[in-house]
Amino acid sequence: MKITIIGTGNVAHLLCRLAPQAGHQVVQVVGRDQAKADRLAEACSATAGTDPSVLEEAEIYIIAVTDAAIPEVAGRMHPYSGIVVHTGGSVALSAVSTCGLPCGVLWPLQSIRANLDRIPEIPWVVDGSDEDTRDRLGVFAGTLSGKVGFADDAQRRDLHLAAVHTSNFINQLLVQAEAYCRGKGVDFSLLRPLITETVTRISEVPAIMLRTGPSARGDMDTIGLHQRMLQDRPDMLEVYDVMTRSILHHPG
Repeated sequence: MKITIIGTGNVAHLLCRLAPQAGHQVVQVVGRDQAKADRLAEACSATAGTDPSVLEEAEIYIIAVTDAAIPEVAGRMHPYSGIVVHTGGSVALSAVSTCGLPCGVLWPLQSIRANLDRIPEIPWVVDGSDEDTRDRLGVFAGTLSGKVGFADDAQRRDLHLAAVHTSNFINQLLVQAEAYCRGKGVDFSLLRPLITETVTRISEVPAIMLRTGPSARGDMDTIGLHQRMLQDRPDMLEVYDVMTRSILHHPG
């Protein structure tokens, strides 16, 4: 399929790598910064531009910009045919309906970085303005990944919130733990096998079955010790108390 990509950020870089590998042709890259658009377009043998109202003919126009910018970009586009999609997890399908064409969503449910050496497994979550558009986008997404799901606006918002818990919040816990170890002069790297094993087990059994530690055991003596140890780290103590209460009061 012929694809136009509007945006030069992380998701745009990902698509410029994945689409040609899957046999698609990126015909145009559009970005606010001409130099960035030129570099990304060169990488996938496409033309470059800065005006989303001046577009080459394509079958799918993918708006891969920040969530807040999606409606403004869509409002400036005037393609004659094809499907217009955005890549935001918590943005409504209607944000791209102003183009007057079949529209949809192609959301990569993964943490994306433009400079990744290895592309991780990426589930693509799809929606469309009608059944035929959903089916076509589902087929397209299936060429990019072996894992494709369909979700409407409300379901994508739920998935996006869950993604924040499972990625952003877990990462912040690791940031806090690493800073704590550094401050106490202990080797954080000794915890990495535990981190890896904890995440790996999630693919084998439900998360609730993996609970361990003093909160899961109801070990109030150890919990009290930890709380005293964190008196000089109120930010970490606050998180510890919230998570401990959640485990104690909601065991399953």
